[in-house]
Amino acid sequence: ESDSRYRLVGVNGLGEEYVLGETSFAPGFDTNRPLVARPNPVLSGGTEILFRVSLAGSAAGSQAAVALGLFDASGRLVRTLASNKYAAGTTAVTWDGRDGSGARVAPGTYFLRLSLDSRLEATERVTVVR
Repeated sequence: ESDSRYRLVGVNGLGEEYVLGETSFAPGFDTNRPLVARPNPVLSGGTEILFRVSLAGSAAGSQAAVALGLFDASGRLVRTLASNKYAAGTTAVTWDGRDGSGARVAPGTYFLRLSLDSRLEATERVTVVR
């Protein structure tokens, strides 16, 4: 992934340009990956999870049944983050660092699992640190 840059330039009455500020950032969603968590590792607040639904070969206007779950290292479901029908495109959900009962999860490694129409599409490792 390459960084992108934004530059804010001011122009005075004589047409002279002045750089007022510049910032760079890494792209948020790699088109080759259908599932991304950012930031990762997860510090205190939570993380944004982006997932892409691709309906290649499906009828126009169709949707896919999406299941996005967070699992611990032993494979136990910690929390369901999305369970609905979604049209093609990218969707963002926020995980607040809590399990299904509302308790904060312990620091460690967790796994996101994205399934479309009961077919496993992607997994992503998420590390929680305190």
